[in-house]
Amino acid sequence: MGAVVSIGVLVGLSLSTLAHAGDAASNAKARAHFRTGMARYVLNHYEEAILEFEAGYASDPIPAFLFNLAQCHAKAGRKEKAIEFYRKYLDMGAPTQDAIMVQEAIERLERELRAPPPVETPPPTIAMMSPATAKARVTLVAKPEPVVGKLALTVTSLAVAATPAPTFARELRTARTKKYAGIATAAVGVAALAAGLGLSLTAKSYSDNLTLRDETHGVFDQNLASDGKTFDTAGAAMLAIGGVALVAGMVVAVLGFRDGKRARLSAAASSLSVVF
Repeated sequence: MGAVVSIGVLVGLSLSTLAHAGDAASNAKARAHFRTGMARYVLNHYEEAILEFEAGYASDPIPAFLFNLAQCHAKAGRKEKAIEFYRKYLDMGAPTQDAIMVQEAIERLERELRAPPPVETPPPTIAMMSPATAKARVTLVAKPEPVVGKLALTVTSLAVAATPAPTFARELRTARTKKYAGIATAAVGVAALAAGLGLSLTAKSYSDNLTLRDETHGVFDQNLASDGKTFDTAGAAMLAIGGVALVAGMVVAVLGFRDGKRARLSAAASSLSVVF
């Protein structure tokens, strides 16, 4: 079960304990707070679950309420408060098998509290260009090269038009690379969508299992609920990634086809001008 004890197992034991302790009115209130608190916990509404477990403990001070409060505080990120309630649970006389796992949970939280905070890397500094420098560069780029006479202009134009092959080949290679990269990215997107759909279906089957247990008054399985939420989160992430990859791949592939067509038309036009 690991360092963190399953809250579902302890809740089941506590409800059986409620049936043999205290008066009927206290038992009824405690059961109601247990059920509501568990529902809030499964939905990740830890603050609301804490209120329910505190009210349940006030109705009938059963040790398992303290354990549930420790679980909620740990999930909410309040490690010191979780350790406090874990120790109160141990002080109330927890069973031996529970005491060992709870002690492991306390030690794990204490190690996390002692761990140094992560070092944040500052963002890279962006060099800014002064307005004077930017104006000088724009002026330099915009300044045309002098042409001596009509003959020089004609010779330069013929020289450029006579050698279109290297430029055409380079542009065609770039377009082909972009096209294949887009197709590969789109294929990855389709695979991610399929994986996300499979994970989502698995999460739904887990959820249906939990619903069936609840309707038949079966024992709540926290591991099943946790695995279901994990599959659901992973499925949603894969669907999002797959959708983005599919759209991005299609866009890149279309651009690759367009650039290849444009390069071939440009080379054909250059060849015609040389013949003329």
